[in-house]
Amino acid sequence: MRWLTLVFLVGCANNPGGTGRTDASRDASRSEVGRDTSADVERVDAEDIDAERIDAERVDGGPDACGAADLRCCAAAPTCEGSLVCREGVCRTCGRSSEPCCASGGCNSGLTCSAGVCTGCGETGGTCCPGATPCAAGGTCVDGTCRACGTGGTCVPGTMETDACGNCGVRSRVCTSACAWGTYGACGSEGVCTPGMTQSRDCARCGTERQTCDASCRWGPFGACTGGGMCDPGTLTPCTGCAARSCSSSCTLGECTACACDEFLTCGGFTSCGAGYHPRRYQVDSTCGGLYRVTCQPDCGATFNSCVACPSGYAMTGIICTADCVNDCTSGGNTAQCTRF
Repeated sequence: MRWLTLVFLVGCANNPGGTGRTDASRDASRSEVGRDTSADVERVDAEDIDAERIDAERVDGGPDACGAADLRCCAAAPTCEGSLVCREGVCRTCGRSSEPCCASGGCNSGLTCSAGVCTGCGETGGTCCPGATPCAAGGTCVDGTCRACGTGGTCVPGTMETDACGNCGVRSRVCTSACAWGTYGACGSEGVCTPGMTQSRDCARCGTERQTCDASCRWGPFGACTGGGMCDPGTLTPCTGCAARSCSSSCTLGECTACACDEFLTCGGFTSCGAGYHPRRYQVDSTCGGLYRVTCQPDCGATFNSCVACPSGYAMTGIICTADCVNDCTSGGNTAQCTRF
């Protein structure tokens, strides 16, 4: 109690004039502080406004500002500052993921320019990166896509390749999971011939007609018959009377040694055959009413036998005795051997 009282007295001694002076000083101080604080606030607010104006001027640069990031592109080159690029009339940063590509298609490492935008690259199944290392470790760039093929990949797994073979045929092979082409399968869908080859067949009068294999390995139509001879093999060409020329197997006409007429049967005597025919055989036949049944042969051919003298144009080269002719054989024979001369 005694120590506390002493402290109180000391405090009072340091404040001469009593409590009234202390209160006045305090009020004055308070008044001064209040005045200065208000002024400082007004000054700070003004400075903030000026700072905003300055920032706006720095960013917008006024109504004619251009070329900086997020500002309009300048009309004259360079349209944008530094590495910025002009996109849709505004200068944009470039080169990072999802940003526009920089000049000449440039992008940051691990990105590639795709449709004007920087996108990731190098991963399996993704776009190959530019440069000497287009894919991540273990990948191979095949047709612009990173494939997990190791080294030496030449194709995209699962794709098919076809190749011409044979007579317009087609064979195919499939790219394996190692990005290498498999072996070709069998040749299928072939045509019947090789383009340009020809084949021929016989046609009228020993002629020949040809057909050519077209570009689709199919036979075209046969052409005209060419190289024909004078006649068709086996046919007869009349000479005089019943005589005729026979067409040979080479379609040429021989001598008039063939006969274009047929023999016939009649009833009568030695001269009943008529002009151009001679009797080759006589038979006794009741159907002829007591007359001979005569086999009449045309006067034609190279040689023949006649029961009478040889006709004009033929010479008798011999005489024999046969049962076909009724003449007796007292003179050495009854049948003349006739040969064309």
